[in-house]
Amino acid sequence: VLNTSPHTHRLALLNHIVTALHKATQLDWIGIYRLVYISDSSTNSPVSHLMKEAYQGAISRALFPVTSAFAKHSNNSTVALSGRGRLIQDTGTYEGAYYVCDLAVQSELCLPILDPDSGAVIGLIDAESFTPGFFDAATILLVSQACQVLGDNRLYITHRTLNHMYKPYTSGEIGRAS
Repeated sequence: VLNTSPHTHRLALLNHIVTALHKATQLDWIGIYRLVYISDSSTNSPVSHLMKEAYQGAISRALFPVTSAFAKHSNNSTVALSGRGRLIQDTGTYEGAYYVCDLAVQSELCLPILDPDSGAVIGLIDAESFTPGFFDAATILLVSQACQVLGDNRLYITHRTLNHMYKPYTSGEIGRAS
């Protein structure tokens, strides 16, 4: 039953995407998170969280609260709340919100995945390197394209989506497969 579940299939395809990005960019860690709502047992109200669905790299935190309090020290939560990507080329000198998952991480790129109709954040890609200044324009563009494709498909990936995703893009058509 597990192998025929559409959720298992979707997660396997998301894993394929992070594996391909990991290989193409030589990132030390990369993950795709989905925005989910979990009921707070004390208030019985839904609280938004980022839930890791696929990743390559060391084991790390799987769930991030998306609250203004947690965003004070979390890059991922800050991006989820603002809808704006964040590039940190040197974590050692960065003075903003930052959650340390691994002391070896020296640079990080966190980009939102947006719903194509509303523009609301539905997830994000978090990418990390053990090298300061790692993120060049080509790497940022590749991760941005993946966010665009994932958003256009609302994080529901199919084999057809994957075939279009690997089409070579130019900067004028980022993430838009014909």
